Amino acid sequence: QAAFEAWLGQERKKLDEERQALELERSRIGAAGGRDAASSKGPLGEVTAEDRERIEALRARIGEKTRELEEVKESILHLRNALEEEERAREEIEQAVHETMESCSSFRKKRLARKAAVVSTAKKTPKAARDPE
Repeated sequence: QAAFEAWLGQERKKLDEERQALELERSRIGAAGGRDAASSKGPLGEVTAEDRERIEALRARIGEKTRELEEVKESILHLRNALEEEERAREEIEQAVHETMESCSSFRKKRLARKAAVVSTAKKTPKAARDPE
């Protein structure tokens, strides 16, 4: 699970970097709109179209990463639920084993007590009374 958390952190970092790149592209487009034609990379229309393509590509990647993260979150939730069910089942089994052990112990104690009672009765009763020969 620690490895998974590390991977998830890396994916979130990548997503944040892509969002920052998108914001940078947006600010470049905004800045290009305010500049004069001589200071821009080329004709304003070309820069804007190129920037829009980059933005759309970044949006697509961000959307893909977001979907991947949602799938991972669902997977984590599913695994947590499975783990909780497994823990509940283990606790039920442990309880049943404990009860069985107590029952066996109680049965054994009763059996030993009966044997002890038979032995003590035999010691108290004279042989002639026990054996009517």
